[in-house]
Amino acid sequence: MAETADRTMNKRVLVVLSPWDVLQPFLVEELRATYGGQVTALLGVRCDERVASRLCLRVGGWLHMERLVISAELQACDLADYDAIIVNETLCASVLMQYLLRRTKHAQVVYVLWNTIDRIHCRLYNFRADFLHVVAMQDTGRVQVVSFDAGDCRRYGLWFNGQVVPYFGGTSVDEDTEECFFCGADKGRLPILQMLAQELQRQGLTYRFLLAPSRHQRYSKAERAWLTLHEHMPYDALVRETRRHRCIVDIVQAEQRGLTWRPIEALFYHKKLITNFAGIRDYDFYRPENVFVLGEDNNGTLAEFVRAPYQTVPAQLVQQYRITGWLERLVKGENMEEIMTIASTRGQM
Repeated sequence: MAETADRTMNKRVLVVLSPWDVLQPFLVEELRATYGGQVTALLGVRCDERVASRLCLRVGGWLHMERLVISAELQACDLADYDAIIVNETLCASVLMQYLLRRTKHAQVVYVLWNTIDRIHCRLYNFRADFLHVVAMQDTGRVQVVSFDAGDCRRYGLWFNGQVVPYFGGTSVDEDTEECFFCGADKGRLPILQMLAQELQRQGLTYRFLLAPSRHQRYSKAERAWLTLHEHMPYDALVRETRRHRCIVDIVQAEQRGLTWRPIEALFYHKKLITNFAGIRDYDFYRPENVFVLGEDNNGTLAEFVRAPYQTVPAQLVQQYRITGWLERLVKGENMEEIMTIASTRGQM
């Protein structure tokens, strides 16, 4: 896992976990290795989407049934011990946030979104209505709602703090033995990946695309041949596979105005990146030697790009994208306004 760092904060922080986020155990381990007892992690809510839908009296209105929603460990926690509470995106967010505000007097409460709002679909309850209730809580002066998506920050008046993934230190014994790699759900990416695969093959580049089918999507027989990922891949296994390749492929969805995990993974593990996210040019870690932008850079130079040496990015810049740098910005109340403004402007073009 991550190396232990000599870092301290002048605040005690509670991280409230969501029940489904696969990255959280790794991120919490990294935080504890860095800050020790200054950071505590607890499960926030204990209900699934079906239970959440039954708690909704009407769209946007919640029955206050905290004993059914709030986890036992959070109810037993002395919240007065904490200066800041970081809440990960979850079901029943408005109930959870109201509970935290009621049980604390001075703590800063931060609600963190890990998805673009327009891409969150819950069949059984109205996530958007619940989210808007949380956004309105910013008027109390004690709540910040944070997103990695610059478009959502502009649209809803949120704070911008970038994407974050765990960091696994050390090196891999088979580092860079393969060339181009993608792993993820289809979500409309398949046609772009098919065209990219043709170009990679034409230039003699090898690739491995692990693509999972989208739910409720119908595929032709030819399309199904591309859907080779049918079981969940644990995140540490994904990182091991990533490290075997020289280059990560990143295909963002049309509405997205923020980074996925993949550019951060490329930054951490010194990998080249092929992406269709043009806004990446506005981020401080962008280097043309390391990042190839589909639709803007010359496709004929892909082989030269992938096989050229990686240009090292300064360690202090990489640190900003580690979970430690991300958390310290939240605790300090820092809004990455400059990056947000640049990326949002590009999103309007």
